[in-house]
Amino acid sequence: MMMGIAATAALLVSCSSDQTTTKVPTNKKTKAPAAHVDNVETVLVGQNVTLQTKMPGGVQFQWLKNGTPIPGATDKTLTLTDVQPADGGFFAADYKNSGNKSFMSPTTTVQVMATNLSVLTIYAPPQAIIGGSGTGCPGMYVGLVNYTKTIANGWGWKPDTNTTTHTACDPYMNGTKVEYLGKSADRLCDTNCVTITSNPPTSTAYRFTIYFPTGPVPTTNYPIQLPGFLP
Repeated sequence: MMMGIAATAALLVSCSSDQTTTKVPTNKKTKAPAAHVDNVETVLVGQNVTLQTKMPGGVQFQWLKNGTPIPGATDKTLTLTDVQPADGGFFAADYKNSGNKSFMSPTTTVQVMATNLSVLTIYAPPQAIIGGSGTGCPGMYVGLVNYTKTIANGWGWKPDTNTTTHTACDPYMNGTKVEYLGKSADRLCDTNCVTITSNPPTSTAYRFTIYFPTGPVPTTNYPIQLPGFLP
């Protein structure tokens, strides 16, 4: 994941059907002009999302997705229209001030949520990260995908109180490890699918991670299915 270095930059959110905003402060290692980039974490399929910078005059912009420059994306705004699962990823803006000095905005993760399927499905970008240990779950892994929400947007996904089954599953690949983390710190990990054993669930919201024990790590946005959870 790209790390933001701009001192006073922040990420905000702007969606055509969701006008809430979230500010994410960055570190203060490098002084930079004040900048704002619209930020979104979870976007419904079909939504339009606008990432917008607010900078003093005399600057240049280059938007990046997953660390790669987006061709032609050199304006203050970047609009993703009719968002589909493949449109998610890690987004940031590389910008130059009037002195031609470059700065990188913080990174924001765009997740895509499909509610038009029979099961709630979230797509998020994988990361090639080696970690874990030889015992327990998830064990050793070479990559992972995190599925999360900001605190302002609910922290995680809420269990549906109208059902007694609350599960998180990897619908694509056998042998992966799936883990949930509840807001009340309850946690469980299992192979391919993990089910909340308490009824009702201990926590009011949950975050999820899929771990890849072996490579290659997927390079496209990866889904998790959440039967029994609300969007």
